[in-house]
Amino acid sequence: MFNLELSSNSREVQLDISNTENWSVSETAAWFYRNGGGTTGASKFKSEGINEKTLLTEPTNDLLAAIPTENLGFKTKLREALAELQNSQIPPSY
Repeated sequence: MFNLELSSNSREVQLDISNTENWSVSETAAWFYRNGGGTTGASKFKSEGINEKTLLTEPTNDLLAAIPTENLGFKTKLREALAELQNSQIPPSY
């Protein structure tokens, strides 16, 4: 778990990245912020209502299209972080 403040006057957000199943829109925005999205991008995630289900099931390109940046380096970093997060949520096969 880690602590994250989206801005100086927002509440502290704690995330458990090993269990995203019940992340709220605010927690998803905090994850985005932590991965370099900044406050503008995190606010965009919140305004779009992107929760954990959207983050884990929506095609990566659609999520990237919702981000207000043309910075290829950032989008590449976010694509990698999304893949890592999505892969960490795959249940084990039996």
